[in-house]
Amino acid sequence: MIHALMTAIIALAPAAPLTSNDTAIGQVEAQQEIVVTARERLKNWRGKIGLKSGKCRTRKSSGDPEVDTMACRVSEICYNQVKPKRDTLVASKPPRSQRRALIKPLEDEASDCATALYEAELARIDTRRDAERE
Repeated sequence: MIHALMTAIIALAPAAPLTSNDTAIGQVEAQQEIVVTARERLKNWRGKIGLKSGKCRTRKSSGDPEVDTMACRVSEICYNQVKPKRDTLVASKPPRSQRRALIKPLEDEASDCATALYEAELARIDTRRDAERE
């Protein structure tokens, strides 16, 4: 059995430090700082999906329980979207030499899904945390 570990690496641009003289620009940068913090934490998160169960388990915490929960939820959603196709493929017992090439497009599909959902969820976390700060 081939074990797949779904990860998404989100590249970030560093946020400029805020100065006390910043006004509206400072508010925008402060919002970006919150997103960067959540994204930076997500970079540290590692998880594993059970190939049969489709359940996620955190292997290395991001240090933020909300980010850990979100990352596992996103991983499960995206993996379970491709799981029926993967199960059908594995059940057809392709030659070992071809399995990786056949499963790779499914992993790419799940990864693309996860990247899009991570962005949406990070924005949701940012918006909620920003509102709580005010």
